[in-house]
Amino acid sequence: METEVDGESFALLFTAATSVYYSFCSSHTSFLGGCLMPKSGNMSIGKTETEVESLRRELKLSKETTRLELQEVRRKAKAVIEKSSKENERELEALRNQLEEAVSVRENLEAELHTRKLEGEETEKRIQDSRKEISELRLKLEEAVSQGDEAKKPASPSVETSVKIAELEKMLGQRQNEVSKTKEKAKQMLKEMNAEKRELEAQFKVELEESGKKLSDAEKSRLATAKELAEANKGLAGAMATINDLQGTLKQLKVDKESSAVAVESAHARAEALEVQYTEYKEHARTALAQKDSTIAKLRDSSRVVDEDVQFQIAEGHARAEKLAAKLAEMNIVEHNLEVAEERSRAMEARIADLTAQLATSSLKASQKEVEVEDAKHLLMGEIELERGRAEAADQRNAQTLVRMRILEKCLEDAEATNKQLTELHNEEVAKSKRELEELESKRRKDKQSADAARRTVEAAMKAYSPVPDSLDLDDVSVERKDPVQFTTFSFSCRLTV
Repeated sequence: METEVDGESFALLFTAATSVYYSFCSSHTSFLGGCLMPKSGNMSIGKTETEVESLRRELKLSKETTRLELQEVRRKAKAVIEKSSKENERELEALRNQLEEAVSVRENLEAELHTRKLEGEETEKRIQDSRKEISELRLKLEEAVSQGDEAKKPASPSVETSVKIAELEKMLGQRQNEVSKTKEKAKQMLKEMNAEKRELEAQFKVELEESGKKLSDAEKSRLATAKELAEANKGLAGAMATINDLQGTLKQLKVDKESSAVAVESAHARAEALEVQYTEYKEHARTALAQKDSTIAKLRDSSRVVDEDVQFQIAEGHARAEKLAAKLAEMNIVEHNLEVAEERSRAMEARIADLTAQLATSSLKASQKEVEVEDAKHLLMGEIELERGRAEAADQRNAQTLVRMRILEKCLEDAEATNKQLTELHNEEVAKSKRELEELESKRRKDKQSADAARRTVEAAMKAYSPVPDSLDLDDVSVERKDPVQFTTFSFSCRLTV
């Protein structure tokens, strides 16, 4: 009966572990799927690492919660097992009490049989004494009769002899009354013993039927538990196959993770190289712009100086024209100089325009280069984010697979521990049952020896009663022992012969 409750506790443990596993998967898959998706936009590496660390903490907290739930399930299963073991101990204690009651009843019967035997011996002694006294009285009477014949006295006895004969006859009547009372008492005792025997046989028959029913129930429970254990072993074999498949998948995911890590590292290296190139290009562009600004400033200074020179020369020419109106040759020279200065001014303006156009072209090229660099940077950041998302998805799958693996390993360990406990408990109960059977077998042998001794005593009592006239004759005294299911019963059959 103990294996039935243990099978139920094992089924409870297996069902609870499976429910915890599915609840964990359903509650954390959506959470991990929502939290581990790659973010769009410019995400810094430090921020990503912080989020990954927070997700790891969340996953660790979820694992701890699952572990606590499994511990609670294991505690409940242990409580069920302890409760079932206590119930089994109580049932065994009840069976032991019933066995002790049967043994006490047997001892009471043996004590009563011993008492009856002592009473029979005392009755036999009294009968022997009565027989001796009657024999002595008969001898005395015969002697008195023979003495009267020799003396040739009248046939009638003397008064003294008559008184003695009357006393002896009275004593003989009293002895016969005592013997009759003893016979009646023996008959009553035999009736009571037969009634008690019938009651005990009926009681032991009922107890035997109940014990047989309990044994059949225990056998059915054992078969059901064996069937449940076989099904549990099949489930464990399936779980082992699933674990092997998951281990292969985990190895493949580890390989994918390593390749993804290598790709992410290469992408990081490319991003760092592009960032270095972009920084160098920015420095070079900044230097070129500074040089261009300085050149423009120099050109502006030069044009201003030229303008000042032209204005000074024009003013000087006007002064000379006003002062030296007569000097036409000089004025022509001055005009020629003015034309030369104007040509120089136009050349300076053309040079300034060329420099301005070159500056605009350089600015346009720098802007285009900056746009190209920004596009390349965005493209590279997109590739980095894509690789990072793939790596995070691989990490997510690895984490989910690890969680499943750990849950299945926990379930397998709990199932193996429970199976081991069941096996140990079954072995202990089998050993205990064997010891109890051996003890009962030894008690049975002792009871058989005591029953044989009682039978021999009864046979001796029968032989002692047989020579007594009109006495109690006990025949066919049999002591039978039945021990089908840890119970000792006795049945007595006596026949009264008068």
